[in-house]
Amino acid sequence: MSDATAEPGESDAPDDRAGPLATLDHRMATFRADDRQRRIGLAVALVVGVGVAWLHWLGLVVAGALVGLTCRSLPRALAAGIGVGVVVLATFVLLSPTLAAGELLALGQPAYVAVGSALALPLLGSLTRGVV
Repeated sequence: MSDATAEPGESDAPDDRAGPLATLDHRMATFRADDRQRRIGLAVALVVGVGVAWLHWLGLVVAGALVGLTCRSLPRALAAGIGVGVVVLATFVLLSPTLAAGELLALGQPAYVAVGSALALPLLGSLTRGVV
């Protein structure tokens, strides 16, 4: 139907024409504006992300993306991604029955890969905030 023949009760709001992406963007903006919802969402995203990271290393990217989506801006999302990496490293060291933090670093190159991936992969996932 063209604009000239539109009924008087019909509205041509931008959200109606843009589709589901505009609706998602509006819902995420509303979610991020409410501090209480955002903090609860951040905590849930952290727990779910660490749980997924426990199952597979790609879960680190998912954890960073989930936490990054709850943040208000891209720099905060990047900081949250680094924070997830630190939480994952701390969880790994605390739950490892045989390795202390010093022993982990004494492993050499495998430790560098573990620390690097635990910090870099959630950071990569948190870049999702720049898109959404």
